[in-house]
Amino acid sequence: LLNEGSRGFVTRSLDITPERRSMIEGQTVADLDGNGRWDLYLGVDQDSCRRPYSGRNLLFWSDRDDHWRQDRRSHGIVAHTGHCEGVAAADFNNDGHLDIFIGNRSGPSLCLLGAGGGEFVAEHDEVFGSLEITDLYGLCAVDRDGDGDQDIFVVRKHTEPLYIENRTSRRTFVTARLLGIASNWDAVGARAELTYQHAAADSFLALREVRASNGYQ
Repeated sequence: LLNEGSRGFVTRSLDITPERRSMIEGQTVADLDGNGRWDLYLGVDQDSCRRPYSGRNLLFWSDRDDHWRQDRRSHGIVAHTGHCEGVAAADFNNDGHLDIFIGNRSGPSLCLLGAGGGEFVAEHDEVFGSLEITDLYGLCAVDRDGDGDQDIFVVRKHTEPLYIENRTSRRTFVTARLLGIASNWDAVGARAELTYQHAAADSFLALREVRASNGYQ
């Protein structure tokens, strides 16, 4: 639903069949390619799949006309197949690019590190180490220990919640303390844009927004 700014919404349809929509268990909205527009990542639980490859996760890019274009790398890591129960987007390795954490309720979870321009690589022990998490039911990114990197808080269905500590060695981060007003103390909706420009080829936009919730649908 696209907010027109006049107390009304316009529908923008996604290329997803009703059967596929019923399998979505996690979602996140974030500027995953650093172009200043919100993209959409949907995590699918393959247990409900009835067709080959219907359990693959989905990534949609936003264009300048407020439409969504599906990423067609159907056999790459962005289309990871698993038992997804939660998705979080954050800069887990503090390099300025948004990454994606995909939480599966059984089997290994997965962290995809953003490389810029919508490209991702699988994380191998640089940030979180082993991601064999059982009974996962939801998750969110949070800096639990206040050291400037984003950890993962996991809710489990039948056992106690747990934290996964971020072990990245990078300490390149910016912290902003937001003060809301009486009706919005948490500053929900606040938006920050930071342009990184070391050299012309390395320039990109880091866009972040405060949301009341994210990750589990």
